[in-house]
Amino acid sequence: MRFAILGPTTVDDGVGVTELPSGIPEAVLVALLLSSPRTVQLDALVDAVWADRPPAAAVDSLRNHLSRLRRFLGPVTAERLTTRPSGYLIDLDGASFDVAEFLALSRQGRRSAAEGAWAEASASLTAAQVLWRGEPLAGRSFGLDLTSRLHGLREERLLVQTVRIEADLYLGRHQELVGELSDLTATQPLHEPAWRQLSLALYRAGRQADALDALLRSRNLLDEQLGLDPSPELRELYQRILNQDPALDAGFGQGSAGIATPVSGPADLVPRPADPVSGSADPVSGSADFTSQPAAKDEPQPMAEAGTGAVGVAQLPALISDFTGRDEQIGFLSDAIAARSGRAGQVPVAVITGGGGLGKTSLAVAAAHHVSGLFPDGSLFVDLHGMDATTKDPAEVLGQWLVDLGTPAGSVPVDAEARQARFRSLTHAKRLLVVVDNARNAAQVLPLLPAASGSAVLVTSRSRLAELPAAARLDLKPLSGTEALSMLEELVGAERLGAEPEATEDILRVCAGLPLALRIVGARLQVRSSWPVHTLATRLDDERRRLDELSIGDLAARASFEVGFRSLPPGPHPESAPATVFTLLGLVTGPDITVDAVAALAGIAIGDAEAALDVLMDAHLVDSASPGRYHLHDLLRDFARELATPTDGEAEDSERVSTRSAALTRLVNWYCHAASAAADQLATRTADWDLLTRVPVAAVVPSFADREAAWSWFGAESANLQAAVVCAEAYLPGSQAWVLASQLVLFASQSRRWAEMAATFTVALRCARRVADLLGLARILSVLGYALGHLERYDEALETARQGVEAAERVGDPKLLITACNCYGWLLLKAERPREAVTQQEKTVAALREINEPEQIAAGLADLAEALAACGEHQAAVGCLQEALLLARKAATPYIEASILNALGAAHDVSGSGAEAVSLLTDAARLRGAIDDRAGQGESLLRLARVLAGLGRSPEAAAVWNQASALVDELGGEDLAELRADVEQTVMAATEQAD
Repeated sequence: MRFAILGPTTVDDGVGVTELPSGIPEAVLVALLLSSPRTVQLDALVDAVWADRPPAAAVDSLRNHLSRLRRFLGPVTAERLTTRPSGYLIDLDGASFDVAEFLALSRQGRRSAAEGAWAEASASLTAAQVLWRGEPLAGRSFGLDLTSRLHGLREERLLVQTVRIEADLYLGRHQELVGELSDLTATQPLHEPAWRQLSLALYRAGRQADALDALLRSRNLLDEQLGLDPSPELRELYQRILNQDPALDAGFGQGSAGIATPVSGPADLVPRPADPVSGSADPVSGSADFTSQPAAKDEPQPMAEAGTGAVGVAQLPALISDFTGRDEQIGFLSDAIAARSGRAGQVPVAVITGGGGLGKTSLAVAAAHHVSGLFPDGSLFVDLHGMDATTKDPAEVLGQWLVDLGTPAGSVPVDAEARQARFRSLTHAKRLLVVVDNARNAAQVLPLLPAASGSAVLVTSRSRLAELPAAARLDLKPLSGTEALSMLEELVGAERLGAEPEATEDILRVCAGLPLALRIVGARLQVRSSWPVHTLATRLDDERRRLDELSIGDLAARASFEVGFRSLPPGPHPESAPATVFTLLGLVTGPDITVDAVAALAGIAIGDAEAALDVLMDAHLVDSASPGRYHLHDLLRDFARELATPTDGEAEDSERVSTRSAALTRLVNWYCHAASAAADQLATRTADWDLLTRVPVAAVVPSFADREAAWSWFGAESANLQAAVVCAEAYLPGSQAWVLASQLVLFASQSRRWAEMAATFTVALRCARRVADLLGLARILSVLGYALGHLERYDEALETARQGVEAAERVGDPKLLITACNCYGWLLLKAERPREAVTQQEKTVAALREINEPEQIAAGLADLAEALAACGEHQAAVGCLQEALLLARKAATPYIEASILNALGAAHDVSGSGAEAVSLLTDAARLRGAIDDRAGQGESLLRLARVLAGLGRSPEAAAVWNQASALVDELGGEDLAELRADVEQTVMAATEQAD
């Protein structure tokens, strides 16, 4: 199996090669391939494939495109496209992918070049270039994420070509390179390495005049398009060619002047000190000024002397060897600086912000090296230690910089303002790049800004520095999965990681894209070369010791987080202090949390919670993916959990236990009331047994205007609610776990999340047994029985339901007993014991008629009808369903009505009344759609498609099947997926027959 996107998108399944037609399905496949092995969320796919604002029905449209994609791929390949609870994933295990091959060859070739193995470098990089058959998704525009990924690939392609040409120049292949370099400079006119390489190739080919002309054309282009002077390397090469420097011809194996061998990315394009061409000890003098205004096209001007504008300060740190990725961010910063540098009166300031461990300093250094050619007077660098107790005073920094710029130490002014004035005077006519690392606030940075419009400033900080005037701001995020893997491969070796892909994936998940964590893991594996990768992965999997494992020497993830935590300001009250709120967030195990839930957790007002969260966001200790929702990445969560709970060997502090228990009680109780309010909108609940009186709440509970609002809330909070059940059972001594679980029954059943439901209610059952609560046992056993039955775990389900009946009988509540008996009867039917099921359901209906609640009787009759139909008594089943339909309509319960319409339609289909079945199933699908019962709507549409296909109405059947399939893609679930597969065969067979 092979996927290829570097050109037209193709899939080779071993039988033949399929080229995908251009359009959204192709873009979806490319987005999934570039993200593999990561799952891509549905909203992320929407953002990826639509360039502008997505259409109103983007999600539904995307599901249809996913169905089309599956058909394009064919059954074998489509199996690799899987639906996950959080999105979609394409599995590349055992398959090849041209992008992965390209990147591997690129790394191999650049590594060979760094080692001076030019023949091997040329071979690897040529092989990488051959993989490109054209432009990916050519001629179309897509969303920012996909566009940036493709841009990054194109940048890597240019880098590969540049280094391969460098290798070929070292191998003496200058004659054959002239044509390629002429084309490259025409398509990439601002790519200076290409002009340097072209001029050297021309000179070595005996074309001195053409070589000089090429350099002059590059000067004119830089001036016309960017208003920039040529780099020192270009000026020096001009003089050497002009003076026919013998070093340029020495053996043809000396490389191109000023060209570096990039190892990790564009930021590595810096001169090699040992290069005999660019590193000559004695600069060649010249007479004319290359940096003057461009000459007329028929009057080419000579270059300036190499010594003009010599660098006075060069304080940039070396780029760390394992730096990788961040190409998009480097490009953003470089463009921002280049576009604004030189404007009259303007000093462009670019600000990089982000939390600890994200690699802000490394990125700033890489970006600074990338643009250093724009600043011939050099660079200044300072680490302000803004979050430390040893933070530097700007006046102290200025005093050192004045000395660095040539001021005698004894002449440095004492007064801070005088130092600022002297600094501005010294830098007024210079073109300097200033890098200010680790600033605490804007006040630390402002005095350090130079006065010259040709200078620029890069600033890094954990704070957002909103008050600092900036030409560009970059809020740094964790590395992408591809970037993180590439970084780890640089440290550990691709072969070693490739031998243990699952362990590698576990490590990448734990490190969460943080360069610091990856660097620590890489260093530990480097010094433990005999360790299998899975040994460290297993140790990192233990949340209690994870931060201990992420430490080596002076590098420690915990220490990085502590810096930001210690710098948090105090709040107006201890309970609403940002540090207190952050610590309590360590108790939360769900994927995210809303601001009103945070208020409940901390026992504070919503406004105070918002204020604390804003501070935490500014400190990059929490993040927010959407307004009002907050989350911590996994390592920060581990750090917060350490603050809230004891570590191994630490005595449990009674005050901390009390604080933790009170906070969790407030949060879980709030979830109970919020979930109950939402469940009230999903269906009428005739019995709640006053459960909410067991979980008093003081915080403000949300209200829901209608079913749609409630359904949306459940969808957003489902994972958080399940996590809260687990947390309550682990830490709270009361009945909160099973009480909260009982509020989730309607949503879980209506959304058919049976596996999640079974896991959650197993935990709830443990709680009910622990507190010996008969009501909880009866309630939870019956619901768990339903979930296990839907998962076809019938033996376990029947025993669970039987225990539920026993518990309900002991409670003595008739409604509870009816629920338990109904569950048991339904399971008997599923276990293929239909006659026993009929007997059980008849008892249930009789008991329901005694309490005389139409809605409940209707539901019981529907279940009895299903059991009768299983016994072959179809007329009796239809009779039960018709009575049930009248009762459901009388009770105005659309959810039950829709379910009965669906069952009636299926019954008529079995009995051969196709037209009646179409009408009933159409009504069922329409009603289920109106009440947002998407799983039920999908089932009704699939059954309708099958009936239509059986009636020979193939076009209608195909249209309905596509609509249903999109719902199945969205919802997942084995039962719907199996029904879809069954119906698809019927629909496709009918379509082929019609054709």
